[in-house]
Amino acid sequence: MKRAMGLALALWLILGMTASAQTKAWTSGIFIKNLDADHENTVTLVFYWAQGYGPTGRPVATLTKTLAPNRAGEMSYWSLYTDDVGELPDNFVGSAVAMAQYPIATNLNTQLPPQKTGATPDNPVRVGTSTGASAPSKMLYLTQVMKQAGNDRVGYFNSYIAVQNTSAAETANVEVRFYNHGDCAEVVAAREMAAIPPFATHIFHQGLTDALPVGWQGSAVLTSDQPVVGGVNFFNDASDTKKAQFNSYDGFGVGARKIYVPRLALGAGDYQSGLTVMKAGPQDIGECAANVTITYYFNGETRTQVLPKLCCAASFYLAAQPEVQGLGGLGSAIITADGWDIVATVNEDNREGNIPEGHGGRSATYGAVLGGSETQTLVFSQVTARYQGYSTGVRVQNVG
Repeated sequence: MKRAMGLALALWLILGMTASAQTKAWTSGIFIKNLDADHENTVTLVFYWAQGYGPTGRPVATLTKTLAPNRAGEMSYWSLYTDDVGELPDNFVGSAVAMAQYPIATNLNTQLPPQKTGATPDNPVRVGTSTGASAPSKMLYLTQVMKQAGNDRVGYFNSYIAVQNTSAAETANVEVRFYNHGDCAEVVAAREMAAIPPFATHIFHQGLTDALPVGWQGSAVLTSDQPVVGGVNFFNDASDTKKAQFNSYDGFGVGARKIYVPRLALGAGDYQSGLTVMKAGPQDIGECAANVTITYYFNGETRTQVLPKLCCAASFYLAAQPEVQGLGGLGSAIITADGWDIVATVNEDNREGNIPEGHGGRSATYGAVLGGSETQTLVFSQVTARYQGYSTGVRVQNVG
């Protein structure tokens, strides 16, 4: 489930797919929803090249569409594939800025859709979804990054970080530092820097750097002298349909002492969840959040897991935790910490493909909801029902 970013007049979207992940015909789907119930809303969508893929510093294409008021139904949204934007070249990799008169919500799908793959074992359908970012930051916490992490049975995962400069006039000088899970040690040799022109994007490929060892997985902290937005895509090797996982999540600019996890899978058919919790602060073994408490809720039962301290990031497979043994199905969690704010991401995937039949390789990742953003109104910018094989599930957590 993706929690839509709403009440924004400008949103940044990181588009495109790089050849290091797959050489097939990747595309991006963009969905923009007018949230104003009383006014038509003129939305302008401007596309920019990523560094190293085309000329930066000027728009590649500009599109404009007027959306009907939210109460008008179908005409109040704008759905498009980048393949259908004639001004974009076939090899486009980059980002976009959506600007509107009134509040909008957006989401972005990076995908190999069924019409391009045939969903064959050697060319499976793959999709990852992220939200349009409305709150740029000079620091981003990235819970999960990796280089060829895995094994022959589950496949080998790589990741890349895409960061977009949101300044219209200033170059963003960006640095990314990588940290081991567990001992919190920085992989100093892997530090990367980039000077990103206005509105352009830079992509840091963990799978292509020699500075990270094969099999490595950890977290990253990105700093910038200009406000930026960013996210991570991580993906399996797609050597067969059960290894087709492609996951996306947005970077966190801030954390909270309490965070909410509305969906966890624990043997829901063949679906299982993984959870990564990260301290939103210095990644230092000497400065730790204390008493990180995860309270799980499954089918009327409550279980508690306590991490005595969290100095960087901790990542674990839910089914392997002794605190949840005997539980199953779908559940939720609330995570609290003392001393430091925290952030978290949740993965859910199906690595077997037996229950439901044919679901092997399907996966999703979302960011835990920060305390302080609780609301009585949620916006889901895109909902589908058996559309080209895709259907939407909605899960709502009561935090009252």
